Amino acid sequence: SNRLDHPSWQLRLAADGSAVMAARFDQLVLFDGERLAVRWEPRRLSEREASSPIRGMEMGRDGRVLWVSTGRGGADGYRIHAFDAASGRSLQRWVAPSWAASLQSLEHGRALVALLPNPGEVQLFRLGETAVR
Repeated sequence: SNRLDHPSWQLRLAADGSAVMAARFDQLVLFDGERLAVRWEPRRLSEREASSPIRGMEMGRDGRVLWVSTGRGGADGYRIHAFDAASGRSLQRWVAPSWAASLQSLEHGRALVALLPNPGEVQLFRLGETAVR
């Protein structure tokens, strides 16, 4: 069902119009941009019992990779996730030093630039690379 039953859902349209991303707390749903049919059923991105909120979402320009920032600090930390937009399969995950305030995809969706307000840096996350630049 494409029903989002709470007003706190945040929506974001992919730049190419291929998908609509919906996030609420630690839940993520992906809809087909043309038919609004559910592409991925709702999934939780928390790794622990406590909720790890979604901080940002960005679809790669070609619509193939979905980038998501999560975390609430403390023991939970912060993470950058890359998902295959068609299947929802996790492609890679990085630990980030702080939450990502702004996300922008690069290289046809194969990389992400994120503004990390604390320590006040712009960092690059690239699929296939474990190091953050």
